[in-house]
Amino acid sequence: MRRRNKRKTSTSYFPCEVEKLEKDLKEGFFKSLPDFTTKKFEHEGQKVFIAFINYMVEKEQIYRYVIEVIQQSNEPWGIEKLKNEIPISDGELRTSLKDVGEDLIKGSFVIYIEGLDQSITYAVPQLKERDPDRAETESLILDQRFLLLNPCKLT
Repeated sequence: MRRRNKRKTSTSYFPCEVEKLEKDLKEGFFKSLPDFTTKKFEHEGQKVFIAFINYMVEKEQIYRYVIEVIQQSNEPWGIEKLKNEIPISDGELRTSLKDVGEDLIKGSFVIYIEGLDQSITYAVPQLKERDPDRAETESLILDQRFLLLNPCKLT
């Protein structure tokens, strides 16, 4: 029995330029979604790209625990440093544009540093919405209605 030697073809999207990644994500996944947000900045000679969907992530966590952490470092960043020093969640390494787009749709955010052969996506923990036992505005409305139904003289 003969075995075929199949040459493995690379399906990796990376490395690429930050501008190309942004354009391909917008055109391929988020063309009609105005809440798709990207942040680009340079740090220690590296172009850093961060993308997320506004209403699906806690932006405060991204700014505090990702952007500020990257900008305060005096060293260049790589995949291992990102995985070890971004204190949000375990990152998932991604090599295809499709995987990055699908993770963003699920509520993750992506970090890519130009020139690297992978990006990394992080699931951002969402704050739980609380259901108040009794809404404050409801109390005000009920109290005002009570006064209207039961007027009293103030003396």
